[in-house]
Amino acid sequence: ALVTSDTATIRVLIPNGTPALYAQRFQFIGPPDITNPPVPPAGPSQTVSIIGQRFANASFVSFGNVPAQSFSVRPGIAADTIRAVVGRGATGRIYVVTPGGIDSSDYTFTYQIPTPVISNISPTIGPTGTVVTINGNNFIDVQTVRFGGVLARSFTVVSPTQLQAVVSSSGASG
Repeated sequence: ALVTSDTATIRVLIPNGTPALYAQRFQFIGPPDITNPPVPPAGPSQTVSIIGQRFANASFVSFGNVPAQSFSVRPGIAADTIRAVVGRGATGRIYVVTPGGIDSSDYTFTYQIPTPVISNISPTIGPTGTVVTINGNNFIDVQTVRFGGVLARSFTVVSPTQLQAVVSSSGASG
């Protein structure tokens, strides 16, 4: 069923058919409607365009139930567009919330974790227990750090561009 936004005069009828009229108009706001075909996979900080209807005053956009990092709405004549920046998303449906309600995509959005890139390390030499700072990009959802194939004793993701890892007692060069 097509639900549209509309403005109407409010009328109340009584059994004898005499209406009570209220001059101020009421505006019905229909729920959002995501209409575009599936969007390509995207990862953190990438922008995704969501096309549909009734996106005005959207208050929430998510990818797989994880909020977008940010978004903006561009109203259109034939369709509205939301340009949303993927945060630490998840694979799943896209959701849009407006004052008129909520809608989810008919397709599954694929969250794509980017490949990490190491640009440099410091220090480049050290014994067991040395804290090595690893700089680069895309340090998101890191599960292990290895030195020459040997697991680090521990590690901390400082930011998406920096890790700190502790050389284990069985450390190796590499």
